[in-house]
Amino acid sequence: AGSGKVKAAAAGAERSSSGGKLPVAGEGTGGVVAPPLEKRRRLEEKDVRPGQTGLLQMGNTCFMNAVLQALSYTPSFRQYFLTADLSGLGNERLGQSGSKVPTVAPGPTTMARPAGQDGDQAGDAGEGGGQSPSLVSQELQGLFRMLWSGTSRSVSPEALVKSIWVFLPHFYGFQQHDAQEFLRFFLDRVQSELIAWKRGPEPSGSIVGETFRGVLLSEVRCIRCGKIRRKFDPFLDISISIPKKYAARQRGDSTSVPLVECLQNYVGSETIGDLEQYSCKSCLANDAATKTLTIDVTPAVLCIHVKRFRWPSRGKVTTHIDFPEVLDVGAFTKQCREIPYRLFGVVEHHGYGSYSGHYTAFCLSPLSEWLYFDDEKVYHSSLADAQAAQCYILFYKKVSA
Repeated sequence: AGSGKVKAAAAGAERSSSGGKLPVAGEGTGGVVAPPLEKRRRLEEKDVRPGQTGLLQMGNTCFMNAVLQALSYTPSFRQYFLTADLSGLGNERLGQSGSKVPTVAPGPTTMARPAGQDGDQAGDAGEGGGQSPSLVSQELQGLFRMLWSGTSRSVSPEALVKSIWVFLPHFYGFQQHDAQEFLRFFLDRVQSELIAWKRGPEPSGSIVGETFRGVLLSEVRCIRCGKIRRKFDPFLDISISIPKKYAARQRGDSTSVPLVECLQNYVGSETIGDLEQYSCKSCLANDAATKTLTIDVTPAVLCIHVKRFRWPSRGKVTTHIDFPEVLDVGAFTKQCREIPYRLFGVVEHHGYGSYSGHYTAFCLSPLSEWLYFDDEKVYHSSLADAQAAQCYILFYKKVSA
């Protein structure tokens, strides 16, 4: 009954977005699909290996599927969920904000299962079963274990989706959502569950913090007295803008900009003055100041989000980002040394709007092979293909010394 409810909701969402016609798997709300894939070689059923499993669409869930594939290819994050014992995690029920709450309805979710397997089985409780859904972290573990079992060409993420609906209700239903917004909410939720379970004193006291947490240092210097005010801000990802001079003016423009230049535009120094004057607490002057932003603590995995959507028009900046295989972020810190990161994941957005289009992902396998994930379809790919993508989120792993 629980999964039947999901199917009914999915059918309703699909009818409303496609005029009574079921959408093709992999299709977004705007009817946009990935570019023609005839040139890519799709993985054969007999060639299924760990990590080469696709995720079925459940009605515009491509934003979720692309992010989950990228997270499953994040080495330390994946290894934790493949091996950790999370059986005791369910003893602590956490509300939407991370606070402990009593057992919640609706009925329990089921573990991720191969595509085509019926969810309405005896093990599924119906409405009013009196049981609560598993926490997001537990369902994520179940999904990762299916993705890396090497037994199925594709699996349904239904169990995880239902848990997300309960604990992250902003993503309830089958509307299109922003992939980076989902990544932030999802990681925050998993972190809150693990910290509450382990009772860690610091945000870095979980695999989320250990993997993605970095710290930005903001320094504001008063030009009158020279006093510097410092502020430290933790982050799980950074959002960079495309400089206006590189913004594509119309669809089809071949404008491109180096990722390093976008990062330089994000960090570095700027003058605060004119319309936004700085109030110095030391000399009490209201005058101009210089503001400098640097990365104070570099994370194990650096997630870079490209701000492609204009507001309030919700139009898209289609400028191509030239991103390298190896990125040195040392210049954006105060450490005066090379800090290399290697690319292993790219989430791409296809289309021209923030709430339409389609998301796919490129991931680098442990065997150093690039794969392309388009929901349930998985293809052999290459670094060149990944670098040609209209990237929306980039995943870089710090190169070990």
